[in-house]
Amino acid sequence: MKKLVKYSYLILLVVSCMIAVGFKFVTDSRQTEDDSQIKTDSQTPGEQTQDGQTHEPINVLDFYKNDSSQQDGTDDVSSDNDGTDNPLDGPSYPDSPEFISVDESYFDDALFIGDSRTVGLYEYGPLDNATYFAITSMTVYEVRSEYVYVSGVGTVSLSELLGSRSFGKIYVMLGINELGYGMDDTIDKYAEFIDYLKQAQPDAIIYVEANMHVTAERSNNDSIYNNTRIDYLNNGFAQNADNERVFYIDMNVLFDDGYGNLDSQYSGDNTHLLGKYYAQWGQWLCENAVVTPGMNYTPKVQQPDDAPADSVDISGGTPEDAGSQTAEE
Repeated sequence: MKKLVKYSYLILLVVSCMIAVGFKFVTDSRQTEDDSQIKTDSQTPGEQTQDGQTHEPINVLDFYKNDSSQQDGTDDVSSDNDGTDNPLDGPSYPDSPEFISVDESYFDDALFIGDSRTVGLYEYGPLDNATYFAITSMTVYEVRSEYVYVSGVGTVSLSELLGSRSFGKIYVMLGINELGYGMDDTIDKYAEFIDYLKQAQPDAIIYVEANMHVTAERSNNDSIYNNTRIDYLNNGFAQNADNERVFYIDMNVLFDDGYGNLDSQYSGDNTHLLGKYYAQWGQWLCENAVVTPGMNYTPKVQQPDDAPADSVDISGGTPEDAGSQTAEE
């Protein structure tokens, strides 16, 4: 009887151990299945899972890229987003067209659209024969709703002006006042505006003008109005160029300091040109023009005593402080 009791305890211990081992085996099997599922769901892009299908992971940045709630204009222009089509990578448009020199008559049917920089070109530049639709603080968001005084025409909206006559060339410089908006929203709005101009003036060529930089002093001390953001917009705007009807031109080559900033010697307020330098801008436009087949332009016939046809007199500049404008663009 004592032996039976003794061996009963031994048998009970063995049975208990067998039950414990079996339970652990079942638990480990389930964990293995769970781990396998986790591994399947976390395959790297392009890997094949056990089901034979290719699984692409969801990129969280895609949600932020399309987040319309970011309206404070402080986009991180240094980020790559998804790594493609980042305007900071530089413009990608067809091969550069052939730019030639023209005389002032080329601008007889030219329209300039812009903000205070273009106002300065109108007031101090040499291209008096062109038409100007420009006011201080103009933006691409308001350009179609603004009423502007146009010399020889009166106060009109842009649609009224475009409907009243045909233009052979349209120059657009907008963007400095939009730096406080969402950057990519502005690039999209600008593209819409270029499409509008193409439809409103089907025979015109369009020049997308790069925004002029600000000086290093302003750029380095302003979180909004700085050259990193200006370059981001410029490169985004350049995507509209097809070099058949829409052309991108960048006058910053004239006035930069070699480091991507407006040279301070040309500006009295770190943002605009001094008055006498608008003539150089006008001359540069004469030296960087496109003549397309069928364009209504005939160069002036030079007389022996005349200045070269492609020259613009810039010797009679205004006093050094003329045209120095306020910081409002």
